[in-house]
Amino acid sequence: MAISPISRTDYRWLVSGDAARWLELASGSAEPTPALAGRLRKDLSAKRTHLVLQQAALRRRAAEKFSLARRMFFSSVGLEQATDERIAQYKVARFPAGAERADLCSGIGGD
Repeated sequence: MAISPISRTDYRWLVSGDAARWLELASGSAEPTPALAGRLRKDLSAKRTHLVLQQAALRRRAAEKFSLARRMFFSSVGLEQATDERIAQYKVARFPAGAERADLCSGIGGD
């Protein structure tokens, strides 16, 4: 059975303080996904459980690119296209200290 489209309300919840404890729990858990999903479903809807599990998986993948990945929010495409933090640091180091800079791309903002 497919999950119906995620609402703006659910996405707003995901980035709120209310979801933080669930994201922390999912990100730090070594449980197999089905067991973790079952535990989350005791308190969360199917949509919110999906969002939490998806974000936790993306954050694990993002840890290779971003030192603060556990505090960031990702989409699959955004993460795949994001510049690695180390490359971004190299790029910015080419500019004089204190010079104004802007990342005018439309991605996550790793640069």
